[in-house]
Amino acid sequence: MSKTFAQILAYILHPVLMPTLGVAGIMALSPYYISKPVFLLTIFYVFMGTYILPSILIFSLWKLRIISSVHLENAKERRYPYLLTALFFYLTAISVKDFQVPDTIAVYLFSGVLVIGISLVLLSFTKISAHMAGMGGLLALTFYLSYNYSIELLFIISAILLAAGLLGAARLRLKAHSPLEVYLGFFLGLCSTLLVLFGI
Repeated sequence: MSKTFAQILAYILHPVLMPTLGVAGIMALSPYYISKPVFLLTIFYVFMGTYILPSILIFSLWKLRIISSVHLENAKERRYPYLLTALFFYLTAISVKDFQVPDTIAVYLFSGVLVIGISLVLLSFTKISAHMAGMGGLLALTFYLSYNYSIELLFIISAILLAAGLLGAARLRLKAHSPLEVYLGFFLGLCSTLLVLFGI
């Protein structure tokens, strides 16, 4: 895998894009009617709350020289961005509960708060891959939707697994993480999201 392709994958499959993708999937697969205006408004709201605002935050921290890079390579520099991003996820989840959309959307966003929170605690020991945590969470959501809506999503599950494998290889190619950090990230996202979605 070339370094350029690895960088492209890291941007396309960025962890803060996973909530928007997951929410779009929930509404697209839902057996309940969701009007187009509500669909678009929800996507826009989630995109703003989990991508745009956290991105602005990280950029601002970089401009203020609180962090040395927007890519957050340093584990210690991830603390404030993670904490504030978790807050944005929480506020977004609380807000969408008032929308006429499936409750799964808010629950999925709450699972993101848990994943970020655990990642924050683990920063004292290891810098797990947020990219892989996002992919693990998306896979967990797909499992849940397949079970909850009684629909066969094998193709989507296979596609996510393939994308996760490529992304993991990309993170290793870029030397952003160790193999252990890649695996830990994926299984943290997968297990935490499953626990929240199934209410275990």
